[in-house]
Amino acid sequence: MYLIAAVVVALVGVSLLVLRVLRSRGGLLGAIRQGKAARVEALLRGKPQALAAARESVRGPLQAAAATGRRDIVDLLLAHGVDPAGIDGWGQGALHVAALHGHVELVRRFLELGVDVNQRARRATSDKVPARPGATPLHFACGAGQLEVLNALLEKGAAWDSVDERALSALHEVAARSGSVEVARRLLALGCAVDAVDCLGQTPLMLALAYKRTALAALLVAHGASPHARGPMEFTPLHLAALRGLEDLVSALLAAGANPLAANDLGQKPVDVARAEGHAAVAALLEEAGARAAVTSVAPEPTTQQEGAAVVAPPLPRTSEG
Repeated sequence: MYLIAAVVVALVGVSLLVLRVLRSRGGLLGAIRQGKAARVEALLRGKPQALAAARESVRGPLQAAAATGRRDIVDLLLAHGVDPAGIDGWGQGALHVAALHGHVELVRRFLELGVDVNQRARRATSDKVPARPGATPLHFACGAGQLEVLNALLEKGAAWDSVDERALSALHEVAARSGSVEVARRLLALGCAVDAVDCLGQTPLMLALAYKRTALAALLVAHGASPHARGPMEFTPLHLAALRGLEDLVSALLAAGANPLAANDLGQKPVDVARAEGHAAVAALLEEAGARAAVTSVAPEPTTQQEGAAVVAPPLPRTSEG
């Protein structure tokens, strides 16, 4: 009996899933997503209610068209009065979506229609979709590694130094999402702050290390990213590099002056983190660096100074504040 009940529940679940798929493929939104321009045109002409129904969906019809990159379908929707600057239930405009997907022709089209190049995304109306409140099209382009779109937005005056509601800069977006070295290099050339902090106190370097964007992290270190920054739980970039077992970056951070003896809120030094994660080579490197730092942090015993000799101050210990 229990087996029969389980089979019935499974069949109901499958039926609901099939019904959801069929619904998503039907109607105006389904035609847009499938790139069926003739079907879209027929629905817009013959069923005015189809557009009204699509507007009630979380993903707006123009945003769905922008995701596909279909200029013909975008133009059909615009001809039927869809607002090019409208925001859908995801909190995004069509310009955000086109920038995300790298459709530079559509990006330029929406800008020609007067959409604000720095249009801000809003909070999503559903907790089932990603929310990026305050993000501009440039944030979306950088997060997706869309260099051509980034340049097109900059040509129209996009603010490369803007931050979203979580204080994420465009460089944070690159570090957390695409890891694009080319986009990061462009932002750094513009003057994007290499050590900007988000609402959690994280720098782009911290995010790059956390997500193992090794090439990007190396670029940020080369551009002077601070090895002394402190993020959540007082983790430093060296802690994060140790956590991920990134030997080359551990070496680069040490060369940049990172303190191998810095402790996080758990009392762990970077070497402790490396050992806990089983990164033996990194642990050995940090142990050696820690031993050197411990020696240099001890002031030498005072000695009798020869007359006229210069006074040499003992080396000071490096701290997490630099």
